[in-house]
Amino acid sequence: MSGEIPDIEIVSLVVCDEIRKEDNGKGILIGVYIDDILVREFPAALALSLWLHLRISSAAEFPFEFRFTETNGTHASEVGGMAKIKQKGAAVITTPPVPIILGGEGDLKIESKFGDGEWEPLRNLKVGLMKA
Repeated sequence: MSGEIPDIEIVSLVVCDEIRKEDNGKGILIGVYIDDILVREFPAALALSLWLHLRISSAAEFPFEFRFTETNGTHASEVGGMAKIKQKGAAVITTPPVPIILGGEGDLKIESKFGDGEWEPLRNLKVGLMKA
């Protein structure tokens, strides 16, 4: 395995509160966010985990980063690691819970970067207040 970045197709991204792994390797995704993050008040402190399903052209090891940015451009948080993909085909990258402080209503933009590549948009989640 080299440090080159293989061709990567992002199949899906799940944003959730926590990711666990069963003894048999199956993933458990807890507190999945569909389109919105609703909080009681601002600023709001929470932790988000990412589960990224990929299709990859070859086995590889490469660094990855994910960045969270609010609508107003405020950098909310960032997380990274080293992907160690053992074979071509389906692969999963996960993150531990990433602490984030949300300052107000709007969008939370999630972006990714693999190796020395450019930041690429992954997903936007609407952030708002819970209705009483």
